[in-house]
Amino acid sequence: MERTRSIPTEMQRVRMLIREAAIDQEKRTVRVVFSTDEPVDRGSYTEILSHEPGAMDTTRVEAGAAVLWNHNWDNHIGITQDIDIDHESGLARATLRFSRKAFAEEVFQDIQDGILTHVSVGYFIEQETEARDKNGHTTYTATRWTPHEISVVHTPADLGAQIGRNAEQQPQKQTTDTEVIDMPTENTNENVNTAIEAERARCASIQNLGQKLGVAPDRIAEAQRSGESLSEFADKAEAVKPPQATRSNAEEAGITDNDLEKFSISRAMTASITGNWKKAGLERAVSMALADQRGKEARDGGLIIPHEAFIRQMSTRNQVSDSAPLITDARRADLFIDLLREQSLLGRLNMTMHSGLAGNGSISMPRQTGDAACKWVGEHGTADNSKVPTDLVTIKPGTLVCAVPVSRRLRLTSYANLDAIIQNSMVKSMGRELDKTTIYGAADDKQNQPQGIMNRTIQEAELSNVNTPTWEELLGMEELLLDESASGNNILLINNKMRTHLKSKVKTGNTALFLMGDDNRTMGYETIATNIMKYATGATPVNDMLLMNPEYAVWGFWSDLDVIFQHKEEDDSYIIRMFQDAGFALEHDEAFVKTKKKA
Repeated sequence: MERTRSIPTEMQRVRMLIREAAIDQEKRTVRVVFSTDEPVDRGSYTEILSHEPGAMDTTRVEAGAAVLWNHNWDNHIGITQDIDIDHESGLARATLRFSRKAFAEEVFQDIQDGILTHVSVGYFIEQETEARDKNGHTTYTATRWTPHEISVVHTPADLGAQIGRNAEQQPQKQTTDTEVIDMPTENTNENVNTAIEAERARCASIQNLGQKLGVAPDRIAEAQRSGESLSEFADKAEAVKPPQATRSNAEEAGITDNDLEKFSISRAMTASITGNWKKAGLERAVSMALADQRGKEARDGGLIIPHEAFIRQMSTRNQVSDSAPLITDARRADLFIDLLREQSLLGRLNMTMHSGLAGNGSISMPRQTGDAACKWVGEHGTADNSKVPTDLVTIKPGTLVCAVPVSRRLRLTSYANLDAIIQNSMVKSMGRELDKTTIYGAADDKQNQPQGIMNRTIQEAELSNVNTPTWEELLGMEELLLDESASGNNILLINNKMRTHLKSKVKTGNTALFLMGDDNRTMGYETIATNIMKYATGATPVNDMLLMNPEYAVWGFWSDLDVIFQHKEEDDSYIIRMFQDAGFALEHDEAFVKTKKKA
């Protein structure tokens, strides 16, 4: 009887031997076979990973997937390189390049010494076929699957496997340390399909809720495997303590507080231009450690500067020796975002800002698109099971470049003063550009620059005259926002010309009540005047206004700063170019209303 099981939603793992002949000490690399098409005994069934052309999606591992210790995403020790699939033999190989941080050094040394002898690949299955032999045993063949990470592990899942001494030796049979849900054989096709859909919905609901509540991925996977209901998972999740601040990139790379205190951008600039790193060995070592940690080299031969270096130096300058630091926890990279808040309109608007994002592509975050169903019941009635409707909002990273000129005369100042000047200039200019991009940005989402709010498909309130909106038109603008149940601290953005109109125009008749009150609020909402909002006269006048709930505007910031130093020989000056990967999205378009002239 034909049937289809529920494809596992959690990551699967198989383990392989490390070949000692494939270790390159100088390059800090190990060549491994990380998967084969050997049948794997899963207990109630057999699993095969197809290595036919097109079966394995290698996009992630070819881009430099993480090398982990024991599948722990908090213990990143290297990256993958040089992926090769031998379709004829059914083998997949990869080169693992190890970081220079202390723990990664220990792991690499233990591999060389023959103490650590196994790797394990974590993967997801997207498509599979099913076959059953005459004895009723089922074999599932993954015809589309994606490796996500490769880990060095200390305990082989197959206790009979021995260390491979021959680089050409075929891998031993693999086993796994995870469970896979298997559907009962006696169900009919219709019942099986229903069960599959229910199981997928359960796992998806647990995944979405867990991500929203900040539950650890291992705990989410455990709930999915064990068959917990969504309500059981929610009850346990609510009791979980909120996670503490995650370790920064600098901490993960083994960079110490002392390193951050001594780090100097201007010293690195001088060394980069002259090629003499004798006095800037620390800056070079920090950059290389961060490159290893994130699995990506610095841009165009430049350096990587940790956000914490900015925080620590900006928090301590201009203080007398016995004063307390302005920022007491300079190990927190997210405080770099707080500096941007202080220097930008984004901070005043209290928009959502995520820092420390990882990876080279877009990220997707769950958002709630509706409410759970409710009904009245009798004394012994029960509520229907209902799912909170959700979907995903995607943040696509672009690269913001800020250029800071440093004249010959300015370079004569001390390293500490020059660092402060560079940092101040960079943060202020980056903050201004983020403000402009937030409101106007690119015309669509296909550009390098993120798409601005005013260029998105949000709600529109029509005005007879864009320069002189009436009280009734303002109320119509508010009504559009409230009709969509947008709640929270709504804010009205205007320009200075509009502010003059709102402060001098009465609401109705001969009353002394103006459109904007003395408390700088319009319709009860805080009203902020900024020259970012466009104003233009002429045949097509422009006088933009934006009413919004800013908590639904989301910025994401990736990794640390890439820096390139350029020397201008004609005047012996420098240009420092800093690159920050960032992206912007709206969580709910209906929480934003812009004005336009009535047709």
